[in-house]
Amino acid sequence: MANKQSHYDLARLFFSVSAWLGDGRAQNDLAGLFAEGRDGHPNYQEAAKWYQKAADAGIVEAKFNLSNLYESGSGVPRNTGKAISLLEEAATMGDVVAAFNAGTLLSEGRSDLPKNIHRAIHWYRKSAEAGYASAQYNLGNIYAQGVEVPRDWSAASMWIAKAAAQGHSKAQMDLGSMLASGTGGKHDFTKGILLLNNAANDPKISEEVMRRIVAVCISAREVSEVAWCSSQGLSTK
Repeated sequence: MANKQSHYDLARLFFSVSAWLGDGRAQNDLAGLFAEGRDGHPNYQEAAKWYQKAADAGIVEAKFNLSNLYESGSGVPRNTGKAISLLEEAATMGDVVAAFNAGTLLSEGRSDLPKNIHRAIHWYRKSAEAGYASAQYNLGNIYAQGVEVPRDWSAASMWIAKAAAQGHSKAQMDLGSMLASGTGGKHDFTKGILLLNNAANDPKISEEVMRRIVAVCISAREVSEVAWCSSQGLSTK
């Protein structure tokens, strides 16, 4: 513990010197030490102060980190609008996770921030086009649900399929359900079941996957589909 403490103090000393001299990256690293806290006791006010200096110096990671403090109200008054502004700045600088987080906050809304689906789509798309699987999945879901935007099964299946191809288990589950049941127009029972079985490897959603498979079998009409469901001991009525 003493050795760990001495390393912490040494790192803080080095970062402090560079931070006070105006090094943005050192300011971000020093803020991180305050956020982590000595012996598990974070000082979010100091963290926010140094993240702000680093953000002002153009450090994208600091903008992202400071946004988290504004979202949670740690060390600064809670201000989701400020958090969004910082995330959008970071996203504009190429941070795909910041773009995803901005999309999430805007699509869900907060007590101090109304939902804005169209703005959320903009940032989800930025992140999705950069290959971020969670953004691809969430964007696909917006089009699948058709809430505040026209339902678009083509766009929904395209984005969810991109996420599924990256191993995103919820995307595999949703795409599998769509294909196995023919929802959205494309019907491929075999591929759908394969995706559902892959998704079942995720213990967090395995029960939901099983419910989806049962539902697909209940609505099965093709002879081959009924035969497969029967072979699994699943009812087709």
